[in-house]
Amino acid sequence: MIDRRGDASHQTIVFLHGAMSSRTMWAPQMACLADRYDVVAMDLPGHGSRIGESFQLERAADSVVQVLDEVEVEQAVLVGLSLGGYVALAVAAMDPRRVDGIVLSGATASYRGWGGFSTKVYARVFPLFGDKLREKSDASLRRIAPPEFADEIMTEPGSVEGGGQALRDIPGRDYRRMAARYPGPLMVLNGERDVINRREEVDFLKHRPATTVQMVVGGGHACSLSQWRAFSDAIDDFVRTEVVAP
Repeated sequence: MIDRRGDASHQTIVFLHGAMSSRTMWAPQMACLADRYDVVAMDLPGHGSRIGESFQLERAADSVVQVLDEVEVEQAVLVGLSLGGYVALAVAAMDPRRVDGIVLSGATASYRGWGGFSTKVYARVFPLFGDKLREKSDASLRRIAPPEFADEIMTEPGSVEGGGQALRDIPGRDYRRMAARYPGPLMVLNGERDVINRREEVDFLKHRPATTVQMVVGGGHACSLSQWRAFSDAIDDFVRTEVVAP
């Protein structure tokens, strides 16, 4: 399932959510940017309306291209939070002609070496504590969600199984290489308090120096929700100044 708002004649932006979330987490950005862009939020495999499907990175990338075909758009800016950021890089690696630009938030960690191994181990815990993890995730989401969008964001339950599959599948790939090979504009938009991803920005920029970097002041990993206005404004500025609109 997808949500689409705005004018189809404007620049298209496709929003890709994080693990255990769904397209509804982008409600603030959809509302904020629909007057200037064609905005689309989609569910990745294993999440939201696709909760019965299994997650695999290449399959998720294919599903993004399928959505572009469905909405009859040749190219789009991809905005990905966490898991969605790695999916965006996979789409660009698969078919860069479909990608006008990329915004990565909470997706500069490499997930290789010890970080990748520990993530896979952590993912194995998910099925053992499914209900508690879902309750904790939903409570956290409700706490940081903007009040005016909270009910809309919470309409889809968190997917523990999909999140676990994603965390098992994401590690081990060379996301630095994917980013370095992408020829279009790319922005890293991490929250100030997203310690791991802020720290790994340095190595990311060594591989991909032609990258715009902005920080969401006061934001954590889910800064698209906690500082949604600043996050949305940064996307707007990036698209207006660095992406050539059709």
